[in-house]
Amino acid sequence: MDFLSDHGGLFGFLGFVIAGLIGLYTVYRYALADRREQLDDCAERDALLAHRADGPGQIYRGALLGVTQWADRFYGTKKLGWRAFERCLTLAFVYPVVAALLA
Repeated sequence: MDFLSDHGGLFGFLGFVIAGLIGLYTVYRYALADRREQLDDCAERDALLAHRADGPGQIYRGALLGVTQWADRFYGTKKLGWRAFERCLTLAFVYPVVAALLA
């Protein structure tokens, strides 16, 4: 009960519960309703089932391939080249400044 008295009492607790319910409704409304529409269409249902049949290992490898292709485009294909060094150096200088401005 110390939490309620220290952080706004009953109104704070009710606000927290209402915010949680709104978040759950939002997830239900947008994520699950779209999935239901996809499952109603036969062509999209078959595509979803084919995607799931690959298994988690295949999905992981596909995601990993996408990340490595993005890294090749961002840093360049030569991992120890000047372009990769320049990108890392830029990130090293920009990251602390952005973190300090956001904090």
